[in-house]
This record gives sequence, C-alpha cells and structure tokens, in this order.
Amino acid sequence: MAVLGVTIVLFFVGIFGWIFLSASSYIKALKEDVKVNVYLQKNVPQTQVDSLKNYIASKSYTKSVEYIDKETAKKNFMASGEKDFGDVLGNENPLPPSLEFHLKADYVNKDTLAAIKTDMLSRIMVVESVTYPEAVIAKMGQTVRFIMIGLISLAVIFCLL
Repeated sequence: MAVLGVTIVLFFVGIFGWIFLSASSYIKALKEDVKVNVYLQKNVPQTQVDSLKNYIASKSYTKSVEYIDKETAKKNFMASGEKDFGDVLGNENPLPPSLEFHLKADYVNKDTLAAIKTDMLSRIMVVESVTYPEAVIAKMGQTVRFIMIGLISLAVIFCLL
C-alpha cells in the first residue's frame, strides 16, 4: 500500500512539474510577443534613424528591432482590414515611420517599460511618441503571479499528502 501511495504522489508531482514548466515557457513566449512602437518625427535623416535603431538594438532588454517606413506602415494598415485613407487624403500618407522592437521576457513589466518609454521620449529630435499595450502589461503581471502561486501551492499540497 505504501508503494502505491508513493507512486501516486510521484505521479502528481511529475504532472505538476510538467504543467509548471509548460506554463513557464508559454508565459515567456507571451511576454516576448509584446512589442514597443517608437514613432519617429517627420523628415528625420536616415543616419539618425539608424543611430536610434543601433542604440535600441544594443540595449540588454531588446530581443529584436525592425524599422518600418511609411509605405510598409501603410501596407500593414491596409492588411489589418482598415479602410484606405487615400480616398480622403489623396497621395498623402499620414502614417509616420517607426521602429518596432520586442523585449526579452525578463524586462516585460510596468516599471521597466515606463523607464524605456521615458528613455525613448528623451530623444525628442527623433522620437515623436512611444506606445506599448500598457493595460495588457498590467494585467499580465497580475495573472502570471496568480497562476504561478496557484501551481506552486498545488504542488506543495500534493507533496505533503
């Protein structure tokens, strides 16, 4: 009977360990999918854009960075199912060029993103605005903490049984 009890406990510990590792890798992938958009001023010289791109790429929080010119921004806008603004504005493209970068999972939290935003906005001659999904980040931090605490609690309870 003792062998059966130990077997069941080890089985549940293995299941919770597998769930914990799977959840951790899924949460890391979700965090690394968060993107920060740095919208640039109009008529910024390409040398300054390249300099800012290299600056962002050199930071420890950056996973990847991509420059999106006005035409690519228009194509992305149209591909998302939005109405063509060319009917109203003619050939004028109101979408600014931007730099889009993904963060490493360890840096996706409210405080770090606020500091990154402040750093980018300090480059006022090049950067017009910085956006990221603030509400998602706030909710993500709370949810991840809740899930991890729940999984660890269940694992401890089954270990004690």
